[in-house]
Amino acid sequence: MSKTIIEIVGKDSTGSAISSVQDKLSGLAGSALRATTAISAIGATTAIAGLAAMTRSVIDAQDALLKLSEKTGITVESLAGIGFAADQSGVEIEKVGKAARQFSTLIADANAGNKSAIDSLNNLGIAYQKLKDSTPEDQLLALADALQKYSKEDRAIALTSTLGERMADLVPLLSNGSEGFRQLIEEGKKFNPVTTESAAASERFNGNLDRLAKGAATLGISIANQILPALAGFTDRVVDAQREGNVLIGIWRGLKEVFSGTAGLDEIGKKRKEVLDINAKLQNELKPGVFGDAFKDDNKIEFLKVQLREATKTTTDCSNQINTSPDQGRCNIQRLS
Repeated sequence: MSKTIIEIVGKDSTGSAISSVQDKLSGLAGSALRATTAISAIGATTAIAGLAAMTRSVIDAQDALLKLSEKTGITVESLAGIGFAADQSGVEIEKVGKAARQFSTLIADANAGNKSAIDSLNNLGIAYQKLKDSTPEDQLLALADALQKYSKEDRAIALTSTLGERMADLVPLLSNGSEGFRQLIEEGKKFNPVTTESAAASERFNGNLDRLAKGAATLGISIANQILPALAGFTDRVVDAQREGNVLIGIWRGLKEVFSGTAGLDEIGKKRKEVLDINAKLQNELKPGVFGDAFKDDNKIEFLKVQLREATKTTTDCSNQINTSPDQGRCNIQRLS
């Protein structure tokens, strides 16, 4: 009896499919990791740049506070608080400083017998005699209290009649009296813990940066003065050749002149190095030995001194020669020696 056998064969394709998906996921994960790393690097760079900018801004602000302190007589610490109070009231601290100077001057004039100043302060109800030796900060606080007897509408008139039309912006700052003004100042001191020492350091830092910038500019001018004759010669040759109808020849001639000119500068550098080397040898010979000067070679020392004088003179003559005759390009070493 014959049997019929039916064989069913199934092809499993899931393995390759899963492997393919895994490979793609791995690639995607790698790309995501690289992107995350790049974004992190950009974020770190941005954060560092932001921190540097913020630090420089703080330094500039402290420098400005010190300069304003010198103008107004108000301490740096108090100005830091007043600056916060001014910001809260929408007025610039420079205007507050100007008002403090004007008011201090007005009090000094009144105590000196100036009738106009006396009348202005009497109209405000300010006992100027008591404020004669007060700090500019305390004088401003007294002004804030004096404005309280006026209505909100009349405070600006009273203030501008005393300190001028431009000082109307100070009304919001002084409108809460000395107590409100003082609270803002103390709050500002906590937010801006500036000291006279830190402000002085900021001023010194900015001053040194300015000096460095000026020094760099001076160096740039010095370098330009050295190479400009050669560069001018280069452009002369190119222009002459352009007139002749062959710019390429002009460029070649000009480059040749530039390099011949800079060769002279290179010779000066070599001669200066020679002077330094000889001087180093001489200083080494002059150093006291273990047994003092007993074993010093006087002849060698005298020889090095002569060499140093000759090398220094040659370097100076070479430098003068190139500066006075830049077209020559090179030192006449045989003539100088």
